[in-house]
Amino acid sequence: MSSPDGVVRRHVDARIIAYALSALKDPGIVSELRLTFTGCAAGALQAASGMVALVVACKSAAASPELAQRLDAGQRERVQALLEGLGATIEEAWHQELKEILEVLVVLAAETASDELDEARFRQWAQGVYLDTRPMVVMDDDVEADIEDGAEPEPKRHRVRKPRSSKETYQRERLENLITHAIARGVDSTHPVLVSGQVFVVGKGPKKEEKLLKVRGSFKEAEDLCRAANEEIRKMKVQEAYT
Repeated sequence: MSSPDGVVRRHVDARIIAYALSALKDPGIVSELRLTFTGCAAGALQAASGMVALVVACKSAAASPELAQRLDAGQRERVQALLEGLGATIEEAWHQELKEILEVLVVLAAETASDELDEARFRQWAQGVYLDTRPMVVMDDDVEADIEDGAEPEPKRHRVRKPRSSKETYQRERLENLITHAIARGVDSTHPVLVSGQVFVVGKGPKKEEKLLKVRGSFKEAEDLCRAANEEIRKMKVQEAYT
């Protein structure tokens, strides 16, 4: 969530953001900590560069035709699953707390820079490694009031269980759902990837890799699902070509 004047870092403790904003408003703090912010931002930008390079390295290796030529089909599938899983897991972790706290450090350095040239240098370097350099914002709903002693606990919600469908119906609906998502996002081919202990189906869209579906099952089950989806998508493309 963002505002016209900045962006909320949802994964950073709102109290840290509040202290940072307070520091920026105090000329005494700014003058004393300018060099500290500069050093922290330099380290943050180097760390961000390394994280981005690490994700690119894993994903590029997974798609390497040279590596694929030296492996048989079974080996290639295992290696691709390994490298794609590593890259996706690193990327998932990177886009949470770590990325946003590094953004805070860069914004502190940029907004306390001694001149416009230094400020521009920090922002350009940060944007080159996909860090958001918009100002920090704290929204009122970020900070929750403490619960007073003796306060009545919230009543537990009663979950209404939906009747279970058969396994065959569930698998068919899941396949149809995947195909629908893939076509809507311009994805021609899907494949499974391990991300932080969970299995997702992803596919390359017109602009970026799209996360299409979370699979509540094994990696092998996800592979079978992708093969079925890819075949159906291929048939639909062929049919479109002749109509």
